[in-house]
Amino acid sequence: SRPNVPSYSTHIDLPPSHRGSVTSLAFSPPSGATLAIAGFNTCLWDFATAGCTAGHYTNASSVAFSPDGKFLAAGNANGKAYVWDVTTAKPIATLTDPGGKVVYSVAFSRDGKTLATGDTNGTTYLWNVAAAASASSSAAGTGWIRLGNLTTSPVDAYVYSPGNSSPVVL
Repeated sequence: SRPNVPSYSTHIDLPPSHRGSVTSLAFSPPSGATLAIAGFNTCLWDFATAGCTAGHYTNASSVAFSPDGKFLAAGNANGKAYVWDVTTAKPIATLTDPGGKVVYSVAFSRDGKTLATGDTNGTTYLWNVAAAASASSSAAGTGWIRLGNLTTSPVDAYVYSPGNSSPVVL
């Protein structure tokens, strides 16, 4: 057996304040000692204490940990994504998808410097969260990718630079 690998029970009994629809799950890297459970009252489930970190991560439709486990991103029904410092439970960035309505999906890049957010408007936004993490502010810049026809035929992809409504020609 490997050292420091948490053992998991067959179910998690969330406190009544956190019960409801579960919309997304994410294990914390590298050990998986914490499970982010997205829902109306999102919690960080600590397997060691069998309890939730409550009150900070609410109404999320999706969650993702940064590769180093230091940050948690949560997509929200209000068209925003939030990046939280897991240790301090404080937000470091609020990211508003331009023209967005609901952030259904969030994912960090392998190096943790970029956050992708998927919106109901058919656009994926790419955020430079490295700047926000180092400045502890909402200094995240954005670019976005809009996918065209999603059929078995070739897909059109458009790449936009921050603040520009015209695609970049590659």
